[in-house]
Amino acid sequence: MSGRLTTAGMVAAAMWLLLSCGQQGTDPPKPHSTAETSAHVTDPHSIQPPPAVRDRVRVQPASLRAVSETVTAPGEVALDLKQVAKITSRIEGQVEQIHVQLG
Repeated sequence: MSGRLTTAGMVAAAMWLLLSCGQQGTDPPKPHSTAETSAHVTDPHSIQPPPAVRDRVRVQPASLRAVSETVTAPGEVALDLKQVAKITSRIEGQVEQIHVQLG
């Protein structure tokens, strides 16, 4: 008897779920009008700083520029237990010259 009740309950729950998930009577979402979106953002690729810092922010268009070959960057010189100096940098690149001595 309990097997029939369980099966009947599962069938009833499945029917209720199928009926409640139907798409009848629902309207598709309406797109925002252009007047609403143009009031908020004029260019989709533009970032507007908050009003509190707007006078301290300098905005320039992005452009390609040549980068000099020599880049001075902070790094760390550390000594490991194998008595080998390990030199790392926080940016990707190749270390060509070291201007520091351990000690």
